Amino acid sequence: MIILHVSWEYPPFRIIGELAWKVQEIVRNLRVFCRPVVVHPGPENKQYKDDDIEVIMFRDTGYLRGNFIVYSHELVYGALTKLPYFLSYRDFPLIHGHDWIAGMIALALSRAFKKPFILSIYSTEQMRSNMDNMLSLSIESVETYLFRKADLILCHHEKLFDDLRERFGKKVIKYSSIRDVYNAYLRVAGGRS
Repeated sequence: MIILHVSWEYPPFRIIGELAWKVQEIVRNLRVFCRPVVVHPGPENKQYKDDDIEVIMFRDTGYLRGNFIVYSHELVYGALTKLPYFLSYRDFPLIHGHDWIAGMIALALSRAFKKPFILSIYSTEQMRSNMDNMLSLSIESVETYLFRKADLILCHHEKLFDDLRERFGKKVIKYSSIRDVYNAYLRVAGGRS
């Protein structure tokens, strides 16, 4: 089973914070169960290998030029105009987005390819910000929209799980091990591997 992972950051070309390393660790550990393919924005259009993992980087021309919300929409547009040419296969059973900004791309790709969408969430804007500005309120709105649209939410933060489970029900699964991720894939993909 080929699983398409979408992340806003992935080493070595785009490292903003811890997310790059978390996604890389998850993807590398998933090789036991499936064939992960990673898509992320970066300084150029490039296909490369991370160990034996196929990674597709698409050129991000708007990186933090000004308004972050506008940038995030430009990023989604850029992904949708470039990625169909880079993805040489369409036989992945689902698309896995990591955090809100990559989740926007993953949701758009899941709609374009008519595939289920899994969202991994590591924190929310309420955890990262004091929520006293329009940027934070906008990001929170995008996160809530993604939570509603995701076929399944993998929660990677212990303290966040209960709140998300109460708000979005049984489609929220607590991440405890890499086996949880693979079981989520089987659940969403209808058991096909």
